[in-house]
Amino acid sequence: MLKRNEVLLGLQSSLARKIKIPNVLVDDILTFDASKAPFLVIRPSNTEIRATNSDTWKHTMSLEFEILAPSKDLADHLLEQVLEELEIFSAAHKDPKGIRVEKVEIAATPLYALILELDMVFFTPSFRS
Repeated sequence: MLKRNEVLLGLQSSLARKIKIPNVLVDDILTFDASKAPFLVIRPSNTEIRATNSDTWKHTMSLEFEILAPSKDLADHLLEQVLEELEIFSAAHKDPKGIRVEKVEIAATPLYALILELDMVFFTPSFRS
C-alpha cells in the first residue's frame, strides 16, 4: 500500500474511534443526507514530492478536514476532538495552515462547515512513492 494511503486510512481509523460518529469519510464522491449530519470529510488536495537524497523522497500532502454539522456548537466541539486526535497522531508530521468557517446548504438544510487545512509531511524510499 502506498504510504499516502496508509496515512489517510490511519487518520480515518483513529478519528472514527475518537469522535464516535458514523460518517468519517476519506476523499469520496459524496452524496449527503443532511439529516444524518454530522460528517467529517478528510480530503487530500495535492501532494508535493521532493528527492531529499538519492534514496529518500519527502512528501508534503495537503489535507482538508471538513466538518459539516447542524449547529455551530457541534461543529466547534467536533473540531476540538479532531485537533486533540491530530496532536497524538504520529504517522506523519503535521503543519497546520488555517481554519475556514462556511455555511452550506444541502437539500434545503443549512449546515455549518468548519474546514481545517494542514500539510502532513512524511518520507519514503523513492521506490515506494
